[in-house]
Amino acid sequence: YLVAKTSLIPGEEIGVESFELQRLDLGTAGRHYLTLQNAPEIFYLNEFVSEGELVPIRNVLDFAPEGLTTIVLSPSIEVSQKVSAGSWVQIWRTIPTENNFLGELLVPRSQVVAVTEGSSLMSDRGTLVEVMVSQEQAGLLLQTVSSDLDIFLLVAP
Repeated sequence: YLVAKTSLIPGEEIGVESFELQRLDLGTAGRHYLTLQNAPEIFYLNEFVSEGELVPIRNVLDFAPEGLTTIVLSPSIEVSQKVSAGSWVQIWRTIPTENNFLGELLVPRSQVVAVTEGSSLMSDRGTLVEVMVSQEQAGLLLQTVSSDLDIFLLVAP
């Protein structure tokens, strides 16, 4: 079976060189996973795959998924420890009103690509989270960030 050498992001062009060959006995379940024999020469994924994971055949595409991009966010509150590469989150923002703040769901379901601590030269803010979103959703998120509105990540059901 093919096991990912590194984390693989949806939309990236992938070949068998991105994998290590592992001998595993998965029984009949093995027919659902990528092997050297059934892997296309070049392909794409429709979901994030972590380093060390097998690739379900259902996630293999002959074409790059269109309209997807990644964006790095600095959430306004601490990120849950349940949020990691490959997990799913909801992205919310708050909008000030006359008397209070209104929560607005911007992205109902987004897959996390990476989570890093922001204590680098690039950022002195807390945890940074890179998420996969559509280009339309990326526009809403950029508008939110440029308007200096708070962004929140919640673990998606």
